Amino acid sequence: MSRFVRTVIILMVCSLCLVFQARALIDPALQMQLGNPSGATSDTNNHSHYLIQRTIEALDYNDSRGQANWASWDLTSTDANNAVARQDSFAADTNYLPTVFYKVGKNEYSGSGYDRGHLCPSADRTDSTNDNDMTFLMSNMMPQAPNNNEIVWANFEDDCRALADAGNEVLILCGPSGFGTNHLSSSTRVLIASNTWKIAVIVPLGGGTALSRITTTTNRVIAIRVPNTNGVSSAWTNYITSAHQIELDTGFNFFTALPVTIASAFRAKIDNLGTPPPPAIVSFTPTSGLSNATVVITGTNFNGASIVSFNGLNSAFYVDSNSQITAIVPTNATSGAISVTTPGGTAFSSGSFAVTGTATVDLSIAASHSGNFTQGETGAIYTLIVTNIGTLASTGTVSVVNILPIGLTATAISGSGWTTNLAALTCTRSDALSAGAVYPPIFVTVTVATNAPATVTNAAVVSGGGDATSGTASDPTIINPTGNLVYSGTLIGWDMSGQDAFGPPVLASTTNAPNLTVSGLTRSSGITTNSSGAARGWGGQAFTNISATQAVASNLFVTFVVTANAGYKVNYSSVSRFDYRRTGTGPANGVLQYQISSSAFNDITNLSYTSTSTSGASIGVIDLSGFAALQNVGAGTNVTFRIVNYGGASTGNWYVFDTTSSTAPDLVVQGSITQVITTNPPAIAPTFTLITFTNQQFRFTVSGTSGSNYVVQATTNLNPANWISLITNAVPFLFIESNPLPQRFYRSLVLP
Repeated sequence: MSRFVRTVIILMVCSLCLVFQARALIDPALQMQLGNPSGATSDTNNHSHYLIQRTIEALDYNDSRGQANWASWDLTSTDANNAVARQDSFAADTNYLPTVFYKVGKNEYSGSGYDRGHLCPSADRTDSTNDNDMTFLMSNMMPQAPNNNEIVWANFEDDCRALADAGNEVLILCGPSGFGTNHLSSSTRVLIASNTWKIAVIVPLGGGTALSRITTTTNRVIAIRVPNTNGVSSAWTNYITSAHQIELDTGFNFFTALPVTIASAFRAKIDNLGTPPPPAIVSFTPTSGLSNATVVITGTNFNGASIVSFNGLNSAFYVDSNSQITAIVPTNATSGAISVTTPGGTAFSSGSFAVTGTATVDLSIAASHSGNFTQGETGAIYTLIVTNIGTLASTGTVSVVNILPIGLTATAISGSGWTTNLAALTCTRSDALSAGAVYPPIFVTVTVATNAPATVTNAAVVSGGGDATSGTASDPTIINPTGNLVYSGTLIGWDMSGQDAFGPPVLASTTNAPNLTVSGLTRSSGITTNSSGAARGWGGQAFTNISATQAVASNLFVTFVVTANAGYKVNYSSVSRFDYRRTGTGPANGVLQYQISSSAFNDITNLSYTSTSTSGASIGVIDLSGFAALQNVGAGTNVTFRIVNYGGASTGNWYVFDTTSSTAPDLVVQGSITQVITTNPPAIAPTFTLITFTNQQFRFTVSGTSGSNYVVQATTNLNPANWISLITNAVPFLFIESNPLPQRFYRSLVLP
């Protein structure tokens, strides 16, 4: 929807209510027209880069920092020049943040010395009360020193609105950068950044989207980076930088929605360079190579470069410094001179770059599994791995499709960074895969039918990413006969109905599935207790840290260990029940983790203890089936589950609690146990080799299937034969006749 069309709608509507309704129809994607700089997703498990798209802005929210990594929005005079007053309705964001995320309260900045600094300003959204209210959600705030927020930042906001009033559409990105360990206070998650940054792309109004009106050289790009202190100047022009410099500070990739040549120019632009001296190219290396290869150009006066070309064909590039540019040889480039265009003019290389061929993207896929599957088995895992074996990084969406054979049914599909669809058994992602690099693995969890064939083949296909062909993989799988699934249901459970005074240091499980060894629920050394703990609860006190990492370092966690006995393996499907109770100063947050043997702990999910009721509360079912490491865990392998709590006071209590006043388990782990069937290959018939006669002794070597026992027998007559066993051993072995010059016939047999 063009800005012109939206302006007409607003001019035609009278009531404030209807203005808001018209705005609500706008695609929220228009607030992110320049792209997604960090690859943020709307996956609620993505606590570092959770994507929020609402009508006033798009945000990449970082739960661990208590603020957004960046905000993006679109500004015209229609958005800002309205009669709606500033609402000052600061509030925790309970509408757009996932339930398990930490919600920054409206008063958490109080007394810190830092302002609640708007990302999208209140004055940029005066078109409706609802929109202005939305700018006061705490997810739209970052800590700013007063002089940063109220003077230089406010001045730049005013100037952006003035540019919008002058007949432009302003596309804006902003955020914090430079994080250490400084929080607003010891009781909040909100971190303080050392800098604030903002990028504004100025696009003249017209038909279509703003992107359709962007060109390499005509649009103004303003990028500033301001120290987050009170000692800053009031003039934002003192803090002008390039978008590329902000990329280096943040690790983001700006302008991903633009053509690569325009994105390169926008990253390099430095506003109001004046009349710089002309550029000059001194050298470039290498002097020849494939298209899509990297070339480093050295010279002078490269700041603000807008075009780098190879024999007249524009390329993607980065201005590394005023004396260096890194450029990509364009696809279809031909041999010739390199040129660099800046506000000071255009420079040409004295020599030619020789194009020797074309680099390509070549995505391959491998499919594998561990051990044999078994009829009736649940939680069996296929692993898919995508590798770029080409010479060029992938671009665009990469798609993986898994094709299951008859007899197998998928129950989960997962992979870090992949967007998955269980029904279609597909995975997609759009981040570039460099030449020679590998994406994180994809795990397909399956149930094996009780009548599945003895041998099946799983298949997978990878496509896209700029690869002209698809890559395929097949994975033959042996399926053992049915009958070895020995148990499915509750693996372990703890009933808290008989506990008092926080319970013993180690609490044995009240439910224990067969063929499992389970350690008790164990308090670590940092957790304290006293004699006044609540009845029907097991737990402790002193969960005072502000993060899970600090809690682990302080030995403030609860563990239990599960091990499959010899001859069995275990699959973990869920934590089906987790009942708790906490006092008002008890820990509000936690993390459930797992460890395989002595490897590092991995997060399963964040825990939010929202209730302080004396009756306790329950956490919903926690799915474990998508964690490949928790499936088909072999005998003797310890799996340690760890509950790490934090965010409480020293005297605040926390319990695993009997909420139902019954003997039903209050902490339950579900899964299945399978008997391991070992099928050795049949032994082959023995063979005699190296037959010799040495020192009056007859000798030969018996060979066959390694690990199987063979017997050598002898007889003095074949009709009738009377075979006598002489020696039994695992092959290969050397047989030596101990009797000198006997008249015998020899044979070898494999023992049953």
